[in-house]
Amino acid sequence: MSWDIFLNAHHNGENHYFPLSIVLKAFGPAITFKQINEHSCTLLMEYVNPDAEKYNICPVSDAEINQEIIVVEDEIMIAGFCINRPPGHEDFWKSLYTVIRLAPAVLYWSAGEDKPCMAIGRVEMAHHLPQSMRDALGEPVLVGGYQDILKLLKA
Repeated sequence: MSWDIFLNAHHNGENHYFPLSIVLKAFGPAITFKQINEHSCTLLMEYVNPDAEKYNICPVSDAEINQEIIVVEDEIMIAGFCINRPPGHEDFWKSLYTVIRLAPAVLYWSAGEDKPCMAIGRVEMAHHLPQSMRDALGEPVLVGGYQDILKLLKA
């Protein structure tokens, strides 16, 4: 079964951008492939599953980001990204938490009715989300760490 998570930047109810450098620093050592050209960027992150043999699971989990970029005052910026089938590795979720803590961004996913499905890492982000997003997905939850995101996903 396929499952996606989304991370998007917002400011005053509009789509916004943040420096790609935040993503590069957050995912750092997990990035095994990086390609940045004039209009887009591709990142591949890999996570070793140390208990793969014990639990008969894939020895390496991966995640890929393909995103359009813009350059603002010599800085590469992105509006966000989507990850299909995010890995369960804790380091992946720690990196996502770092991004929503440092960037003007929200992390969200599809969830059942009345289940929280938006996480923010900074309290002021709640005021920047589009009303249509809040109407569709409910109110965002302020998370204090990656563990809080994982708890929301399991709710």
